[in-house]
Amino acid sequence: MAEPLASWIDGAAKAAIVAFVEGVTAPGSDDHVPPAYAQWAGKQLPTEAERELACRGGLNGAEFAWGDEFNPEGRWMANTWQGEFPLENLELGGYAAPPRLAGIRRTATACST
Repeated sequence: MAEPLASWIDGAAKAAIVAFVEGVTAPGSDDHVPPAYAQWAGKQLPTEAERELACRGGLNGAEFAWGDEFNPEGRWMANTWQGEFPLENLELGGYAAPPRLAGIRRTATACST
């Protein structure tokens, strides 16, 4: 018979999962994944400034990654919430709320009535 899958309900499995995640994400840990991978690959991790510049496609000093205007020519450049969070998303940019927010919306609505 196959072993049951780990579950957050099971204390031992939860502890093992948490220990693993903490081990691979804690800076300074021998098992910290990004530096270990970079070392293995013979590379180095970018500095915060290098990462920021790369994310901005070389556009340095602008307020947003795409420039200084939030909605250039009325175009939505990012999936941002428009309306009263989490009750109403006007979806002006054409994006609907992710499914995981549906429960939050129901809870918030129930609590506000």
